[in-house]
Amino acid sequence: MFEEMPFILGFLIFSIIFSYLALKYVEPPFSGIVQVLAMGGIVIHELCHLVMCIITRSPIEKVTLIKKLDFDEENRFGYYGEVQTLANRISFLKAGLIGLAPLYISFWIFFFLLENVTTLQIPSIYFWL
Repeated sequence: MFEEMPFILGFLIFSIIFSYLALKYVEPPFSGIVQVLAMGGIVIHELCHLVMCIITRSPIEKVTLIKKLDFDEENRFGYYGEVQTLANRISFLKAGLIGLAPLYISFWIFFFLLENVTTLQIPSIYFWL
């Protein structure tokens, strides 16, 4: 279990740096594509929190998968999501698991998809054609 931690930490650092660079320095028309992918990432992030709340049987108060946030300065806006639990009814361990769920679950989703993309899978039915 602990041998996974350096990979998870590296994945986290890479994700933060890549997201910052992609959102800051990508010019139109590709910036719209990056923003749509970021919005999809927000939804997946919040679903990871929600799944861990369900697994740990924590009482869920409110779920917002994506919401627009307007800034007062420079006509900027952003998006966020949230999963609120009843904080006085969950333990420290449950709160830690729920908080780290996006990192842990997205780590495994990434490597599952990477394995499926890099592994050649030819069903045996093709040999009969």
